[in-house]
Amino acid sequence: MSGTETEPMIVQEPSYRGGRRGKRITVAACALAVIGGLAGLLFGIQDPETKGRANAAVGLGAGDSPRLLMSQRERDIDAFVERVFARMVEDGVADLDRQAALTGEALAGRRMDTVIRPGDTLARALSSAGADNGIVHQAVTALGKLTDLRRLKPGQELTLMFDHATDKLTEVRLQESVERVVYARATPDGGFLGEEERLTFERQLVRARGTIEDSLFLAGQRAGVEHEVLAELIRMFSFDVDFQRGIHPGDGFELTYERFVNRAGEVMKTGNILKATLVRKGSPLTYFRYQPEGEPGPDYFDARGQSARKTLMQTPIDGARISSGFGKRRHPILGYTKMHKGTDFAARAGTPIMAAGDGTIARIGWNGGYGRYIQIRHNGTYSTAYAHMKGFRSGLKNGSRVKQGQIIGYVGTSGRSTGPHLHYEVLKNGSQVNPRSIKLPTGVKLAGARLDAFQAFRAELDAEIAALPFLDQEVAEMDAGRVRTAAAAD
Repeated sequence: MSGTETEPMIVQEPSYRGGRRGKRITVAACALAVIGGLAGLLFGIQDPETKGRANAAVGLGAGDSPRLLMSQRERDIDAFVERVFARMVEDGVADLDRQAALTGEALAGRRMDTVIRPGDTLARALSSAGADNGIVHQAVTALGKLTDLRRLKPGQELTLMFDHATDKLTEVRLQESVERVVYARATPDGGFLGEEERLTFERQLVRARGTIEDSLFLAGQRAGVEHEVLAELIRMFSFDVDFQRGIHPGDGFELTYERFVNRAGEVMKTGNILKATLVRKGSPLTYFRYQPEGEPGPDYFDARGQSARKTLMQTPIDGARISSGFGKRRHPILGYTKMHKGTDFAARAGTPIMAAGDGTIARIGWNGGYGRYIQIRHNGTYSTAYAHMKGFRSGLKNGSRVKQGQIIGYVGTSGRSTGPHLHYEVLKNGSQVNPRSIKLPTGVKLAGARLDAFQAFRAELDAEIAALPFLDQEVAEMDAGRVRTAAAAD
């Protein structure tokens, strides 16, 4: 070849199977072509007027020797070319990555994201999505070996994949919990094979505080504490505190609890409350989560080693107000004065109702003017009753065992009732008594070596907590950082 002719460049289009190396070859070829044009523009200019403008652009005066300034000129051009080349490679690879992703999705087939709906079985959910009945049976059988499909809950996430050519179901992905995913994938022989994936998260300790102006729950929300943590906080203090009458404006709280985050820093779930303090009228009440040697599980203990747990909770419902106490009153429906043998908690229909203590269900079902009714026998002396319920928790029946704080049903207005509320009774030897007048047995009291071990644990936990910032301080620091960034940008 001679003159200004250049030999044509042939570049083979890379397949996506070639990976990033093939992409870089294509982009590099394009970049070299552009760079070659730039070099011709800068070094091959013959027209005197155009050449003068080019010399001026790189700092070459009319009387300067091109040869003397050539090394600086070459360095400037090299730097410029390097920037152009790097940018083209970066943009080109990103573009090819996007194309490859779209192609991969197309080859993978059709994806459907859905959730388990109330009353659904897995088989029904798959059939509703359009899967063939024979394939549904195989997929359900494979997943059933990994998880108890009878425990599916409304809202559980379900992802289905269908073949791009036949539109047959090829994969079922069930989010069993935040940490565990189970799969059923089609095999070459036409069956399905179950697999599981366990996710791990980083544990973080969070320290929060707040001042109560209306309710503990709302104050906790303002402090950034998650709902499930606040529900546990209320349960923790419900043995000692009447949340309807025992909380006043200006009271405060502080707690330290666990959060679990993924690699992106997103909170995936919350864990246990490790320490909590409730300050009422200037008097603090503090509990630590601790499992003493010889006990079947952890409990909350005060600084003296006394368990918070008592036979019965004072309040078996969160976020309610007492609308009628124990004693004589004018009946709102019958119109005459009558002994009211329980405590009424007004709350929204559907609000969860908790078992006031461990025990066995002695009666469940319709009970005349009480409407939907549950009675729990806690020991040989005490029972509790819950009336006017909207419904019961699934699976409960006579003889079922329940744990303290476990949800047993939901607030309603069944039976002789004027509006949604819980009618709650405490029975001693079969007769209703005023729950405020009884002295309930307390839980474990640590002593000796067990108390010494608890005190050592408490000191170590307090030292760890002291080094943590409060949640509101972290939020304030993040806001200040955003303000500084915005100011720097301006």
